[in-house]
Amino acid sequence: MGNDADVRFTVPLYTVRQVGQFLQVPPSTLADWRPLVQRAGALRRGNPGVTFIGLAEAHVLAAFRRAGVSMQRIRPAIAVLQDSTGLEHALVARRLFTDGVEVLYRWGNEEGPDVIGRLVTVRNGQQVFTDVVRDYLRLITWGDDGFPTVLRSPAYRHTEVLVDPRRSFGQPFFGATGVKVEDVLQRIWAGEDVDTVAADYGLTRADVEDALRVASRAAS
Repeated sequence: MGNDADVRFTVPLYTVRQVGQFLQVPPSTLADWRPLVQRAGALRRGNPGVTFIGLAEAHVLAAFRRAGVSMQRIRPAIAVLQDSTGLEHALVARRLFTDGVEVLYRWGNEEGPDVIGRLVTVRNGQQVFTDVVRDYLRLITWGDDGFPTVLRSPAYRHTEVLVDPRRSFGQPFFGATGVKVEDVLQRIWAGEDVDTVAADYGLTRADVEDALRVASRAAS
């Protein structure tokens, strides 16, 4: 399946606010990342304009920034990777990493338990290892084509919340049950008891409270 027919690359699923909530990144920061995050058409206030791959790109950028890599280093390094490898979405290629100073690329197709440790920087080939980015990349499930298929949100502390463009119309859902986060929140916001809603959906109180915390933080 080519990218032109792949919903991960072509269908706008998320607003900037939703991307920010999923990643706990301010919308103003996301605006600075705009050229590196794929969108499908023009963004209009409140309307989805970011693709699943765009969300994945923002996820990786968030990992780089938390590891201390500046956008001044990220932008030219991604351009180098795109030019040298021909990968249009090099930012979410499975071989891309960072050491907190440089953006990294794992050349070749070697696999194995030490794969994350066998990295080279774009500029000087120095071997590096970064716990921050490694942990973020573990939140990504890659497909056979080397691009993400499922993302786990780093915003939740107690529960697993996933996005999969082929499930729940691409909207976040609880990994344990498949229930959309929005469905649970709507009932709570309508005044229903947390324990009752949790029991109805096979969730724990901690699961629901975690979702409420993330939603409340995004709204503040």
